[in-house]
Amino acid sequence: MKKVNKYIQYVLLATITICLIVSIIESSFLIWLAFLILPLGVTHYLGSLIDLFFYGTKSIYRYHLLASTIVLLIVASTTDVLFRVDGFLEDVATFIGFAGSAILAIYFWWLTFRKEKKVIE
Repeated sequence: MKKVNKYIQYVLLATITICLIVSIIESSFLIWLAFLILPLGVTHYLGSLIDLFFYGTKSIYRYHLLASTIVLLIVASTTDVLFRVDGFLEDVATFIGFAGSAILAIYFWWLTFRKEKKVIE
């Protein structure tokens, strides 16, 4: 599963890089970055979920899935999906949504692209 995640991340990172380079010439391409963030988050979440399904507690993505679920619930709390928070709590939830998503993306990439020691038995 880690190999599949790597290839998906390569494609998404290449697309983001292309959009950033093209946006230097034409700034309207920056909006495409916003559209790329959604598939990025979905692939991270689904990749973690599928890996946990196959490997159970041995999955390297189990903490990522737990943290992603918590961030999703916090973000959902700013809508009328579960319940509604307003004022300062809404600002805190929005900050956690943005910052948490960025941190989780970096954590997922670290898990996916890190070198693992080969164990010889």
